[in-house]
Amino acid sequence: MTVNSSISIQAGALDKEQQQAGKFGTISISGQKKAEKDEKNPGLMLSGQTDPIEQKKALAKKQAYKIIRDALAGELKRDADVQEVKDHAEQLRNDRSQAQDEIMKINAEKEEWRKECGVAEDSREQKDLELLEKREAYENGDLSKELTEEEKERLAELDKQGYTDYQKRALEMEKKKAPHTDTVQKADAGIIADNAAVRATRLERLKKDYIRKAQKEENEILAAASEEIIGMLVDEAKNHMDEKSEELQEKAEERAEEKEDRQEKIDAAKEKKEEMETLAKPENVSSEQTAPTQAAPPSGDEMTEAVVQLEGHKEDYQREIEEMMRKMNLMAEDIKGIKVDEIF
Repeated sequence: MTVNSSISIQAGALDKEQQQAGKFGTISISGQKKAEKDEKNPGLMLSGQTDPIEQKKALAKKQAYKIIRDALAGELKRDADVQEVKDHAEQLRNDRSQAQDEIMKINAEKEEWRKECGVAEDSREQKDLELLEKREAYENGDLSKELTEEEKERLAELDKQGYTDYQKRALEMEKKKAPHTDTVQKADAGIIADNAAVRATRLERLKKDYIRKAQKEENEILAAASEEIIGMLVDEAKNHMDEKSEELQEKAEERAEEKEDRQEKIDAAKEKKEEMETLAKPENVSSEQTAPTQAAPPSGDEMTEAVVQLEGHKEDYQREIEEMMRKMNLMAEDIKGIKVDEIF
């Protein structure tokens, strides 16, 4: 005997506010509320829900549905988290792009200033400016701009002798790039972290396979419920058989009692018959009462039939017995005390 149970999620029949779209399609996220409404529905009490087996089936289906629903809700949550990370990474890319545009504008202004001052790209003045900008970047946290001993000595000389007008203004322009450069660096780091988080979530899903795990748990719950229901059905059948056996035993005892009562009545009737036959014998009657004109005593069969039927015709048979005794000319003292009531 097998008990099959299944669960299905039909999102198309749900209200829009009770649905949410995700990687695995549209599902209901309000199953708990629906279950609560069902529990309060008095109609269920009239449709077999009070039966223990039906209750077990309903509970198993509810638990299985909850496992699938929670698994899908978890996937939707992970979808939302991944999308949030992707949106953040996209925002960082936009911020980086804007910061890079600002840096490019500053670089364009610096280039125009160089040309305006007539400073050649390979001149000593330009090289010194680039060295000054390198030290500025290192001090602002760019460890890739670490200075050599020779560069440090040259910077000391520049600090001592002072900067040219071109270098001073160019350095001011370079300082304006600092916040934009910081934005680019943070955006790059954030984008790397966001991409790593997305990859980690993808790997976690592949490794743990939440949906398959939930389906396995669902099947286990339904299988366990089926076994319990089978056990309940077996117990119910045993109880029914025990009740039937007790009922048959009671009926057998009743029949035995009825048979015993009938036997007692038959025995009592036979005993009375014997008593009456004894009274009817000639030796128990006086000589005056045994005249040739005396009527013959009734036969044994007639006496037995009279006793058996006496129960339903007590008064009639009382009169018949008295008349019979009179005809037999029995003396009053011989029949004194004989009453139909004494027979029973």
